[in-house]
Formats: sequence, C-alpha cells, structure tokens
Amino acid sequence: MSNPGLNVDSAFASCLLSLLDGPQTVMSLQARWLDVCFPDLLKLAPTTREKAFETVRSFLLDLEQAGYAMLEIPAS
Repeated sequence: MSNPGLNVDSAFASCLLSLLDGPQTVMSLQARWLDVCFPDLLKLAPTTREKAFETVRSFLLDLEQAGYAMLEIPAS
C-alpha cells in the first residue's frame, strides 16, 4: 500500500520514535511533539497544547488510514 501524500519529516519521526518501544497515548505523543516541534513562526510563540494535540491527532489518523498505525480507543 502506498500513500504519496503522506510525508514524515524529522520532527514527526522524532515524535513517533517512542512508538517503537510500545503503545503510547496521544497525550504522551502530544508532549513529545511539544518538545520537538518548532514554534509558530507567524506569531513567534510556542505551539499551544491544543494545536499540538490536533497536529498529532491528524497525523496519527493519516498513518492509520495508510495502514502504518493501528489506533486503539481505551476502555472506559
């Protein structure tokens, strides 16, 4: 399966590296993204938690759709 629209840059790769150790929560990936991502260059401000969550969520959904990741909803 090939998805030509899916690009993994070094920031995303660094964020996803912990998945090689085992399953991770979206919140732990969000925290990692906040550590490695670049600040918002238009506003010259750090990336917000909300923006980081949305970025990670969107990328994980793209990975799942392409068949590279399996997302699991934890039991309540």
